[in-house]
Amino acid sequence: MKKAFTIAALRKKISSSQPKEIENLLVELYRTNTTASRQIDVFFNANSLEDEYQEAKKRITKAFDNPSKIPNLSTVKRNISDFKKFNPPAEKVIDLELIYVTNLAGFLESFDGPDSYYKSLLSVTNTLALNCMQANLSLTGPQTEQLKVVLDLLLEYGWEPEYYVFDILDLPYEQLLY
Repeated sequence: MKKAFTIAALRKKISSSQPKEIENLLVELYRTNTTASRQIDVFFNANSLEDEYQEAKKRITKAFDNPSKIPNLSTVKRNISDFKKFNPPAEKVIDLELIYVTNLAGFLESFDGPDSYYKSLLSVTNTLALNCMQANLSLTGPQTEQLKVVLDLLLEYGWEPEYYVFDILDLPYEQLLY
């Protein structure tokens, strides 16, 4: 569905609106839209960004806790994309991506999942590495070890990450092969 306004037109409409109309709109969004209410909570400091980060971390980890239940990866990844809407520091997003790939790799080591699970693991691993490069961040020692385990699993099953994944780990490709 095409949006009715451009951002510039929306800003103009907001500027010409009465404060009470804007207040009513925010209250209605707060009542009816979970994502909007979380953003409003963070904006007005009712919830901190750290609270949202901890909740996202908990939901991602919990999705992989029950070994008898196959996780819905799109629902699990939505925790990361929802958290990104708060414009958090790159370190927090990278940490959530690492939690996701580490838990998914652990799941796949226990239960060989469908190709779509490996594709998701590969995609988020590549995104994590790209985010590190764009933010000019290095992984800590434990994070590097976690990512090496993920890479070993991907390579073992024939899924090859992008070259920049190896670059952020400062590893040549050959070092990960058995």
